[in-house]
Amino acid sequence: MHAYDRDTPRSWRLLNATQAVAAALARRLGYNDLAAFGIERAAARSDDPNLPRLVQLSRALLMMTAGAWKPGLTMVRRAGERMDADTTEARVVSGALQLRAAMLSARDGDAGAAWEHYGAAAEVAQRLPKRAQDFYALQFNLANVEVHGAAVAVELEDFDDAIRRDAQMTTRWQKTPSGLPPERHAHHEIDMSRALVSVGAFDKALRRLVNADKIAPQMTRYHPMARESTARLLDHYRTLPEPLRVLQDRMALS
Repeated sequence: MHAYDRDTPRSWRLLNATQAVAAALARRLGYNDLAAFGIERAAARSDDPNLPRLVQLSRALLMMTAGAWKPGLTMVRRAGERMDADTTEARVVSGALQLRAAMLSARDGDAGAAWEHYGAAAEVAQRLPKRAQDFYALQFNLANVEVHGAAVAVELEDFDDAIRRDAQMTTRWQKTPSGLPPERHAHHEIDMSRALVSVGAFDKALRRLVNADKIAPQMTRYHPMARESTARLLDHYRTLPEPLRVLQDRMALS
């Protein structure tokens, strides 16, 4: 009501940020209809030209969750058209749109488009200041772009390339990568578990899943790819290792 009563650009920006958080939570819990409803019109009433593009970015993520790769890709490409990328904030949004397009293209099986979009995102990230602010909570930085590179390879089922990229990142990072939030780090661990299961490296895959569960337990418990990899590990082991038994119980997998 405050936004409607005051009708100032700042109030609409705050409302938009609140709706984005609510939509993200609804999507993670599987309520895509509520998430779509939450991505509302406040962006259009703020004075920030990037917010309407971020609405499309969020909608494209819902499309990706629903398996509508091509419509989602069309959406993010249109959101990036005629974009004035003179400010750091705009460049961050542009890079995030390119990353979303890369993932949508990969899931659609278009390797050429996926790597083209990924390359564009990497170029944007390399031009950002080293300590750039996390504009719009997009977590767009070099570390996040790198883990998306491994994710693109996984979605294209080029598991050897995904494992190679992960090894290169691990060598550089040593520990938790700088600038990568726990949720994104756990998602990378889940992606690598999927790749490792697919090449028959079951013990390594289990270790990556256990690591994901330590970093972001609630996300790992409900993440469909984590559950799929856990199910494949359950099928592989004749005698279940204790860490796998714990994951099985947490995910309520029979």
